[in-house]
Amino acid sequence: MTTYRVIAEGLFVNAPGIDGYCGFYTTLFISADSFDSMLHRAELMLRNRQDAFNITPVNGSIIKSHYLAFSCAEVTDSSFEFDDQTGSGFSFFTITGWDRIHLPTRHLFLRAFKPWKLLAGQPSEVKRLKGISAQ
Repeated sequence: MTTYRVIAEGLFVNAPGIDGYCGFYTTLFISADSFDSMLHRAELMLRNRQDAFNITPVNGSIIKSHYLAFSCAEVTDSSFEFDDQTGSGFSFFTITGWDRIHLPTRHLFLRAFKPWKLLAGQPSEVKRLKGISAQ
């Protein structure tokens, strides 16, 4: 099994204490047999972490939540330490102005040309790597 570090980005979510749409970054450490398996596990871990902290997706007709693997890398077991006792593990930012146009457009681009980067934006989609490695 290989250990991976995944920095996940979530966009257009509702979080307790934040007015309006927001997004977040969170880091996940996952042991998996393959890159495909790691993406699947990252999706499950992200959903569980969101549920635990009452972070809810936006499911509007035009704007919908989506999540992507912002950065993925293989790590050795000795190269990281993880302390899950220091808060929720999310870094939030608000989505206003231009980002309300730019981010959905980027999501459409990723769905069309880089679907392997999306985690839980479309749960029924099958993500294929098409020769992409974990860099």
